[in-house]
Amino acid sequence: MEWTDERMDDLVGRMDTGFERVDGDIRDLRGEVRELRAEMRDEFKAVRGEINDVRLRMDAGFSEIRAEMHAGFGLVHSEMATLHAGMAELREMVFRVILATLVGAFALCAALIAAIASGALS
Repeated sequence: MEWTDERMDDLVGRMDTGFERVDGDIRDLRGEVRELRAEMRDEFKAVRGEINDVRLRMDAGFSEIRAEMHAGFGLVHSEMATLHAGMAELREMVFRVILATLVGAFALCAALIAAIASGALS
């Protein structure tokens, strides 16, 4: 089969039609890519917004936890100070009881010695 002008014109026509179809497909694909990029951009913005909202809620929650812990530690500190003061009072009372007991024992010993020396216990 030979290439005649008619066959060449037919081939050129089919190639032009094919290129037009490919050009149309590429234009459609570019439009779809543009739409996809716009959708992705919007989705990324939405995700960033959601992440920011979560971060803000977490920051607020951590602030609340810190405040609660601070208040709790303040209460524990106050109770420990009260216990420390109570222990100091108890230590002072025990010291006084021991001192009074020792003074009484020395007084009793002195009285016994005086009684023995005077012959009152003979």
